[in-house]
Amino acid sequence: MRSARGIAPVDAIIIDCFYVSYRGFCATRRPNDTQILRSSNGTPTNAIHGLLGAVRRMIKELQPKSVIVATESKTNLRDQMREDYKAGRELPALFSQQIPPIYKMCKLCGWHLSLDIIKTATSLGHSPAPPAPDAQPALAL
Repeated sequence: MRSARGIAPVDAIIIDCFYVSYRGFCATRRPNDTQILRSSNGTPTNAIHGLLGAVRRMIKELQPKSVIVATESKTNLRDQMREDYKAGRELPALFSQQIPPIYKMCKLCGWHLSLDIIKTATSLGHSPAPPAPDAQPALAL
C-alpha cells in the first residue's frame, strides 16, 4: 500500500467494509478452504484479520478523527441501477460467517458502522456531483 502520510491528518475515513474484508479473505484463503486463518474454536477469521489490519494501517498513517465502516444492504442503489450487478456471484459461506463478528469488532473498536455506503459517502461530499462548499473533508477507501 502506498503511503498516505502526505495527506494526514484527515477528518474521517470511510472504509468499504465488504471490499476490504473480502480482499483479506481472498488473500489468505487457499483453494481447498482448509488453510485459512481460524480462531482456537475453528471459526474462520481471515476476513476479520484482513479488515482489522488494513484499518489499523490507515488509522496509523491518516490519523483520522473518525472511522466509518460502511456496508451495503442486500438491496442497494447499484442493484436498482443494474439488474445484473453481481449476477452469478455467491457469497462464500466461510466469508459470510465472519460478517457478524466483523460488525461486533467495529463496534468494539469504536468505529462508526453504516449500513448504507452510498448515503454515507454522499453525505460526506463523495458523489459524482461536485461536493457542497461546506462539506467536511474525508477520504473514502
